[in-house]
Amino acid sequence: MLDVRVLKNPRGFSIAAPSSCAPQDSSRPEEQERRHRQGQQDQAKRVDLRVVAVVEKIENAQGQRLTPGRNDQNQCFNVPQAEQIGHKPSRRERRRDLWPVHVPEQLPVRGAFQARGVRTLLEGEANDYVGKGMAGGEIIVRMRAAARYTSHENTIIGNTVLYGATGGALYAAGRAGERFAVRNSGAVAVIEGLGDHGCEYMTGGLVLVLGATGRNFAAGMTGGLAYVFDEEGSFSTRCNTEMVELGALDAEDELNIRALLARHLDVTGSPRAADLLDRWESVRDRFVRVSPRGLKVQMPQAWLELRERVADGQSAQR
Repeated sequence: MLDVRVLKNPRGFSIAAPSSCAPQDSSRPEEQERRHRQGQQDQAKRVDLRVVAVVEKIENAQGQRLTPGRNDQNQCFNVPQAEQIGHKPSRRERRRDLWPVHVPEQLPVRGAFQARGVRTLLEGEANDYVGKGMAGGEIIVRMRAAARYTSHENTIIGNTVLYGATGGALYAAGRAGERFAVRNSGAVAVIEGLGDHGCEYMTGGLVLVLGATGRNFAAGMTGGLAYVFDEEGSFSTRCNTEMVELGALDAEDELNIRALLARHLDVTGSPRAADLLDRWESVRDRFVRVSPRGLKVQMPQAWLELRERVADGQSAQR
């Protein structure tokens, strides 16, 4: 939005013009630059101070939830939050207790550089670059309670999600755009379909796709593991097999997928996950394992922690 000012011209009548047309600051360029930088720092400091206060209150078990407001500075609110969590060893070691962050749908960037110990929850659609550089915690994107569309047939999250992620887990109850999990090196993700170039240049991590993919899946993938639900039997025509091989599931793969489906259902309430779990015996043969050709896959630390959390949840239910 333009900052419009009313100016007086020499002939006596008023005109409206953007602030860029207003009289220029007469101070020296060095002073203008100093004031500009100071203003930016003051705006960022307001966000940082709020993050520090909320992190300390959550750490003291006061149960406060961080809900960022809608403004430009809050687009990357996870960055100062990650800095505060990583500042103390005691915060970094809190792997099991996730601090809640409820994100307004209007914020365009969510979960960038998220640290361990944080759960970011969004109800509604997300934009591009969710989870960029993510290092830990969980990001959950689920449908609004009033939504009536079929999750695996509709897009809920944008392009280039989990770009360069090194850890953590993401669950999205819907489809993603293009280049999902590009350069992922350690994050775990469950998505219900995606566009072109999924898992491109992936070097680690674990991705479960519960729906159709676009073309050129796994191009340049040299590490990690992906499972794709190939409902129509046409996935092989959309996968780039230059560096990966496709295979059937073994017993360990089935355990992995069922654990991911259970966690996905638990945090998102996904009808797709519930349906696949209910029909597991009839659908398990439709899952395809995608792994780097000729390499032994090492499961990421995020998956080991997630599997332990799922096991604890199942034990509690018993």
